[in-house]
Order: sequence, then C-alpha cells, then structure tokens
Amino acid sequence: MSAFSDLIANMQADKSYLVTVRPSAFVRDTTIAAAATGNKYTAPEGTFLGLMYLDKLQVLGFSTGGNNGTVTVTEVASDGSSITVTGLTLTTEAAGNTCTLFGEVVRYYSSHGLTTKPAESPANTWYDPRIENALQFTRSMVNGDRIGGKSIPGFGSVTLKNADGVLDGMRSWGWSGRSIRVELGGPLFERADYGIIFDGLTEAAEYTDNEVTIRVTDLQGLLEKPLWRPVYLGTGGLEGGVDIKGLLKPLAYGPVRNADLVFIGIVDGRFVYQFHDGQVGAYDAAFHLVRDSGNPLTYAASNPIAGQWTLDATNGCIILGGNPIGTITADVKGSAEGSYVSSTATIIQRIAQTRLALQADISTTSIAIGTGSKTIFVPTTMPFGVGCYAFIAKEDDSDNYWMFGDVTAFNSSTGELTVNVTRTAGVGTYGTWLAMKVGLLTSELDAASFTALEAANSALNCTLVRPDDSPIQIFDQLINAIGGYYGFTRAGLFQVGRLDAPTGATVLDIDGDDCIELKKDSSKPPTWRMQWGYKKNWHPLTGNDLAAEIRENVVTNGTFDSGVGWTTGAGWTIAASKATATAGSATDLSRTINILNTVYVLQFDITVTAGSLTPKIGASAVGAAITTTQTIKRDFTGVAGATTIVFSKDASFAGDIDNVSITVKEKAFLETEYRYTDPVSDGIVRAVHGPIALSEKVASTLDADTAAVTERDRQFALHNVSRDVFSLLMKSQPFQLDVGQLVSLDDRRFGLSTKLMRVLAVDENAGDTRTSLVLWG
Repeated sequence: MSAFSDLIANMQADKSYLVTVRPSAFVRDTTIAAAATGNKYTAPEGTFLGLMYLDKLQVLGFSTGGNNGTVTVTEVASDGSSITVTGLTLTTEAAGNTCTLFGEVVRYYSSHGLTTKPAESPANTWYDPRIENALQFTRSMVNGDRIGGKSIPGFGSVTLKNADGVLDGMRSWGWSGRSIRVELGGPLFERADYGIIFDGLTEAAEYTDNEVTIRVTDLQGLLEKPLWRPVYLGTGGLEGGVDIKGLLKPLAYGPVRNADLVFIGIVDGRFVYQFHDGQVGAYDAAFHLVRDSGNPLTYAASNPIAGQWTLDATNGCIILGGNPIGTITADVKGSAEGSYVSSTATIIQRIAQTRLALQADISTTSIAIGTGSKTIFVPTTMPFGVGCYAFIAKEDDSDNYWMFGDVTAFNSSTGELTVNVTRTAGVGTYGTWLAMKVGLLTSELDAASFTALEAANSALNCTLVRPDDSPIQIFDQLINAIGGYYGFTRAGLFQVGRLDAPTGATVLDIDGDDCIELKKDSSKPPTWRMQWGYKKNWHPLTGNDLAAEIRENVVTNGTFDSGVGWTTGAGWTIAASKATATAGSATDLSRTINILNTVYVLQFDITVTAGSLTPKIGASAVGAAITTTQTIKRDFTGVAGATTIVFSKDASFAGDIDNVSITVKEKAFLETEYRYTDPVSDGIVRAVHGPIALSEKVASTLDADTAAVTERDRQFALHNVSRDVFSLLMKSQPFQLDVGQLVSLDDRRFGLSTKLMRVLAVDENAGDTRTSLVLWG
C-alpha cells in the first residue's frame, strides 16, 4: 500500500491538508501613476489587497504599446493602494488613464504550513496555513426515487481563517466555476505523496469577521453549460440565409430514426438539409432513408434529381434533387469524426471529448482569423493540453468571428497555446479574444470505466441534440437507456458505470460496531411489471403531416358497405357489410389499388367454414393459404403503380371476409414516438405488495428490440425484488468511499449478515473522523 492509502485507513494518524484554488482576480478602473513614481497602478486604499507577488493579470482599457496585455505583479503596497508591475511599460501611457486588471490567479493554503522544495511541483511555493476545515462534501447517485443517471452534485465547503483580514481583498473576485483541489497527506509527507480527495469547482466565497467559507461543488457543474456548437452565419451556402442566422447547428449521434432536419437553403440548385455539424456515418442502404411527408425518396450516389436524395457525409447534410412536398425527415447515422460511434459509452465519450464547453479566459494576443497553425497567449492557469480543442472567438462578437481547432501544444509556464485551426467564421485581425477549452483530455477521463461500460452493454443507442439540451440532459437520456450512471470522481475524472446487483469484491467491510448510528430507510417498492421502449421516432408525423398515400387505407370500401369497386367471381356476393363466398368453384374477389415502392401491411378479418383462401397482390400470394377463422395481418413489399388486391378461394372454400385494409407499414412507426417490448411481470410481487408495487414503462433510446428485451429483463431482475436501503454514521476516516462502490454491512440488527451493498451517497467531513453513507442492496 502507498503512504496515502495507509493514511486514509488510519483514523489516529495526523493529517495534513492542502487546498489549491484558482479564483478570478478582478480590479476595475485603476489608474496609472505619474511616471516618476515607478511602473505602478494606483487606486483607493485596499483595492489591491488579495493580489500577490508574481500574479499575472490581463490588462484592458488602453493601448499597450505593442505588448500582449499581460503584467506581472512585483510589489503590493501594504495598504493595498498600489501595485508595481512588469510586462508593460506604463510610462508610454498618459498619466491618469484608467484600465481594468483581471485574470485567474492561484492561491495555496494548508492546515500546517508547507514550503515545497525546488524539485517539487509547484516549486518553492508557500502554502499559507489558513485551513480551518479542509472539506465537507456530499455526493449522491439518488435523484428522487430514481437511482442512477447523473450523480447528483453535492454542495460542500472549505473554510479558511481570516481574522487578520488578509483575504478581504478577494471578496469581489470571481468565484463561480473556478477550479479547486483538496489534497490529503501526513505532516512528514513529500509533496508528491499527497493524494487528491476532491477536485471540483467553487461556487461562491462567504465572509465573516474571522473566516472565509468557499462553497464548492464537484465538476458536474461543467455539464450544466451548453455544448459547444456554432450557429449559422446566414452568409449563404452551408451557412444558410438570414432566416436561420443565429440558429444553433444540429448534432446527431448513433442511428437516429426519422430525425427532423434543418433546412439550410438551396445550394447549387438543390435543397440542402443538415442533421449534424460535422462528419457523419457513411451511406448504409440497409438503414438510411429519407422521407417527404413520410413518403420514402430514392437514394442516388450523386447528382439527385426530383424524387431522389444523396448524402453529404462530410457536412452531415441530406441533399434533395427536387422540390419537397412537405416535411423532410430521415433515418441517419450521426457523428463519425474519426470514427462512427453508436453505443452509450462511445457516444458519451465522443461528446465529452469534443463538445463540452469548459473553462474560458481572455487573451490579448493580436492575430488574424484563418486556418492552420495559430499561436496565442492565454493565462498560464488555463487547463489546456494536447488532445482537447480550443475555441478562440472575438471577445465582443463570439458568434460571427471565431476559430476552432485541436490543441497541438501548450506551455503552462508561459501560457503559449498553439492550435491547428480547422474551422473559422469571419475575417480580420483582432487583439482581444475569448479562449475556451472544448472537450475533456484523455487524462481527465476514467478510461477503465468507459471500457467496462462498453463491455457491459454495447447495444446501439442514439441521441439528437435539441437547441436547449444541456450535456446533463443528453447524458441522462443515453445512460438511463441501459440503467447506468455518470459523474466526476473525487479526483476529478469523468466516469461512467452501470447499476448492477451488489456482487463481487468489496472495497470496505463495515461492522455494526463501527456504526454510531444505523437506520433502515424506506425504499422504492419492487417492480411487478415492466416494459422497455426502443427505436425512438424523433419526429412523429400525424394527420396532414403524412402524405395521403401514407396515412390512408389503399383499399377503398374495404368494409363492403357496397359492392362498388369490387369484382366478384362465381360464388362471391357482397351484402350486409361483408363479402361472402360459397363452395362450388375456385374464383377470385378483387379490386384495383395503387401502391408505392414500400412495405405494406395487409389486414382483414376472415371466417372460414370450409376450404382455403389465399390473398394476393397482383399474381403474387401474400403468405400461405388460410384455413381457419382469424384476423390476418401480413407484410408485403409493393411495386409502385396500379395493381390488384385479390382473394383467391379454392373450390371448397365457404366463409366471409371484412375490414380489408392495406396501409404503409411505417405509418404506425411514423405516428408513434416509441415502440415497446411486451411486458414482463410477476403476479406474486403484485399480490404481496398490492397497489404500491410498481408498473414501469421506460422510454429508451436503444435502437433494437432485442437490446430492449435484454435490458428489460436485466432491469426487471434488479428491481422486482425488495431492496434494503440503510443510512449509517460510522467511525471512519473520510474519503475512502465513492458512489457506486461495493461494501459489506454486518450487524446484529435487521437480519444483516455480511450483506453486500452499493454506496448510493457519501457525506464526508475532514473536520472529524466520521462518514455518513446511504447503502443499497
């Protein structure tokens, strides 16, 4: 075991805590002192309290004489009325000019005081001994009655001593969404031996006479922000016209059925629709389908004409060769930047690494918009790295002037960021930019958890991102389809998992003697009946949204209200709202119909007294001869044009038929959002638990019926038994457990005997040796 692991397990060991926090310093409307007084900014007393030696800050508000707008603090007046800086020569500016100073700064605090060594990271750094309570934090994977989905972010706190008022100058700084890290070690630990017990975000700083309380949340706060995706510029071509200017571009992942599309406009004489901002899956004849008011169009590899379509896989677009009649929808395969992704784990990972809009700050490097390698300087505290992306936008018009590309180099000592720009909007050279990190680095993912989830369930899954969807909404939709969960670990890694029955090796064995308090909580009732949804229709079409030939019965007068339109052979009569046949000769009942190149469903009621009858379309039989009374429902594939529906009886057939219909098979799909598996049920559970037993009908984004059945059965086995939920307060060193982990609980009460349980919630406090848990099993 490591020194950190030994420390975590030892309640009596002396503990030492380190806190690293990165607030955004902000000082508005400072002035330049007279040149004779030195390279200084001056302001009322107390303005610069909180700033420290070697803080690097951005400068806005006046000409910088060709510099990049970054200064380094070299001296702070004891009363906070001035700072001396390097990096800009302020004597080139007129005395009295005003400016704003801002930038993310790093602050280091400890519980016992610590100075790092020259070879340690950070080197030669003093950790100010101000920690009163290093961390109090709660994390849970319970959302109301639901277990799983997003890990509900808890709200904790870190408390710092401030009786001397040194931290007062930070009270107006930016705290929301700034990073904070808490580490635990021993008083004699080397710096590298400290272990991370929390990596998250700050929410706010609250001040009293003697303390500063920093409210914190885990990194899940990053998932509340909108995904990065550009808007249509309205400049023509694939950027659309003025009607869609400012509209967010669509995103699609996995096999999306009947997706609604964004009409971009007429480009090169053809109608262009987009479903994904980027490369998508290649054309697949067995899957891709484009519909006009539900009516399938014909695929053409290139140069489509009226009634045809083709796929622009590079830009995620559908191209029509002629005027559409109505609403255009399509079965499409989404994101394939690098590779096509189609399972829960791979889609979530793709979105997390390419579309999450993360930390942002200002750069004052003057550069021109363009593709290729671009270098700018950003604050050294920015978490860029090779493998993520950068969005560099004109600070005051980020929709219309920007560059986007992958990070090829980042020097965290100088802030030099190099980006391979592949996409741009607008033209020109500008000196103030918003630089935003897009996508998590590979090192910020719990790679093993993604591999494990893919092994547990690799079934086809999908999502179509709507304009108002947040990452949390998207990830919930994907993960809930397979009964999983996601969130950030205590160490700040993005993690996924699946809620399974408590089996396997435990990370901690809890004895009842360790519990200060043990309580059996009420738990969710067992499930007695369950259905699972699949094959979502992303744009249901009803009424006049569907073409008449799709929504209507092809067979006119299929209820035989009269004989109009029907041709009756010998032995056939039409009366009393049915067609009746008598034995004697082999003849047909028929009528003319018009059909399309699509799959139809033939349905009718038949009463058989004797003999057999065979339904046909034209000369082709639709299934086997019928010899028993029943309702018939059979599929067949049509060939566009006029043909006949024929009922051919043998010489001995006697009986009648009624309610004849031929409808497009997809009609039911096109009108309905989800398909559902047959229910699985347990009547004993219903009888024992009465009306509180749950009947669940889960709408999921899984694509295949087989995958839905498999997940239905797994979920039913997991939830149709009574599960225990225990709350306990235990004597234990905090920071040993995380949600989803497996423990055992052994106690003389409640029939417990080394019961395996999952951790649903953890409440920890560095100020004592107690931990509160919620366990499920």
